[in-house]
Amino acid sequence: WENNYVMRNAKIHHIKGRNAMHEGFYIGNSHYILNFPECAGDIKSHHIENLEVYDNDLQNLGWDGIQICMADMGDNRVYNNVVRNYGTLKLDAQSYGMLMGGGSAVKLYNNVVDNGYLPGIALFGSGVSYVYNNIVSNVTNGEGINVADKFIIEPVTAYIYNNTIYNTGPTGIKIYAYLTQLGHKVYNNLVINKGSSGDYPQTGYYIRGAQDIKFDFSNNFFSDSPEKAKVVNAAGGNFRLMAGAEAIDAGRDMSDLGLNADADGTTRPQTGKFDGGAYEFVDGAVQKLPQAVVGKDITITLPASSATLDGTASTSPNGNISSWNWAKLSGPAQGTITNAVSNKTTATNLVEGTYVFVLTVTDNLNLKDTAHLTVTVK
Repeated sequence: WENNYVMRNAKIHHIKGRNAMHEGFYIGNSHYILNFPECAGDIKSHHIENLEVYDNDLQNLGWDGIQICMADMGDNRVYNNVVRNYGTLKLDAQSYGMLMGGGSAVKLYNNVVDNGYLPGIALFGSGVSYVYNNIVSNVTNGEGINVADKFIIEPVTAYIYNNTIYNTGPTGIKIYAYLTQLGHKVYNNLVINKGSSGDYPQTGYYIRGAQDIKFDFSNNFFSDSPEKAKVVNAAGGNFRLMAGAEAIDAGRDMSDLGLNADADGTTRPQTGKFDGGAYEFVDGAVQKLPQAVVGKDITITLPASSATLDGTASTSPNGNISSWNWAKLSGPAQGTITNAVSNKTTATNLVEGTYVFVLTVTDNLNLKDTAHLTVTVK
């Protein structure tokens, strides 16, 4: 296929994916060269050009969340995605949050990768990949970000900057790839975890290989607890900086790499100096949780079989509610929510029993709150 076909300008976006046995997305061929006797031997894979993967929400995945291979032409971007609860089958080679596989050079930014088995972000690709403004958390068997040589076409080179990494294996960022001639760049990252005695050049970071690795490393941050790092609410997934955080105004100037906004879209820098991590501190900003409101519990009597689920009274002190998500937490198997992402919807086809519905609201700062509504059917 190489030299005969290029997949160009594909856009994969606004997909809500749940409960996949294997990958969430599998894009491109992970094997550059495959042997097909019926095709007279080795066949080289096609390439991908100008790929965009954005605004997707993928959760509960047996294997990798997003795997991309052979995307090495043009401008390939992976951004504003959520990958959560990945690698649930715990396979040792197919349980990454976001795997940029062989032959891929991408810009990967503003993503949330949470609660998985192997590293949240893995770069095995070719050429230069940019990884910034990502939040990676709760990885049980690996680093937040991992870079390794899986040589196809050319060595992988990673520019990793302004990411926030929490509660991963002992090391937040691991680079084992030594074939690069350009050199890796690691700046302004915030790692919150245990650290390891073998880390180098700083606790929480491991940049070592079978041979010497060419890299530039500066203005990175490490803390062994979210309290010391002074982030808002790590357990709730809010890693924005609070006043007094070490990372405020202590980052490297990133204008040479064109970084002008954080994971919220807030302008960088705020005070003339860049902050570390995925979020820029906004002086005086009020970062209180929104309030999910569902009203009083409901009782209906058969033959009535529907109930209104109303979250329109939900508010946020930070601005506005940007999304609503209804789900059935418990109750009889029968029963349907007509529009789970509306602020006001209907539960239909209810039968005798007690249902508990949960509303999750998210505001313009990506802060969340939940409320529960019990519907009793008699």
